[in-house]
Amino acid sequence: MYNRVSKGGGVQMREEKSAGGIVLLDEKALILRRFSGDWVLPKGHIEEGETPEIAAMREVREETGISGEIHQYIGHVYYVYTKTNGVRISKTVHFYSMRYLCGRLYAQREEGFARAEFIPFQRALRFLAHRGERDMLKAAIRFYRQ
Repeated sequence: MYNRVSKGGGVQMREEKSAGGIVLLDEKALILRRFSGDWVLPKGHIEEGETPEIAAMREVREETGISGEIHQYIGHVYYVYTKTNGVRISKTVHFYSMRYLCGRLYAQREEGFARAEFIPFQRALRFLAHRGERDMLKAAIRFYRQ
């Protein structure tokens, strides 16, 4: 979901909201490896009329083939980056822990993913490329083990 575009001092800033799912199963976490080599959690833009929860479930299903059920809200990650065209993006990603329901695991190659895997928690924490996602996974693991 794109909220607004603002211009200040000649710099264009766009706000984006996304949602992602942290699917945990048998002491393993579902993570994706991009063709670039980075490991990430499944996530993506919230579409018009979607709730963050629905977006998280949709993104997990589209990117991995796995259907999951929301267990609970974990938290959000916020960051700012600049696209190659110079537009700055202010992005908030909401993460939810999810329970595996069904599906055949695959990686959505057209979105840049080479692999999708359930990986043991400690390895997944080492593999994830972004600190914010590692923090979200740590929180999800804590709730999972309670």
